[in-house]
Amino acid sequence: MRYWYRAVLLRGHEGARKQKELTAYLFAENPVEVRDRIIEMPAVRGRYKSIRRISDDQAMRLEKRIVDEGRITLEKARETWYYPDIN
Repeated sequence: MRYWYRAVLLRGHEGARKQKELTAYLFAENPVEVRDRIIEMPAVRGRYKSIRRISDDQAMRLEKRIVDEGRITLEKARETWYYPDIN
């Protein structure tokens, strides 16, 4: 069974060796699969702080948000990853 995971990633550098924290959601079977997919992400390349499975209620709200936002399809978000906001 596959679940949504919330990963806090460390992206790029902002000078003076600082890294920006970024939240991403990934749909996977287990945290190991999430970690493997984080390695493939551009600008992140495996740097992360934490990986946690979200509750079923939070997952339903997340899927509703993805559909309502319309920026990416739900199927594509499940295949790859979903960033709620990129600045």
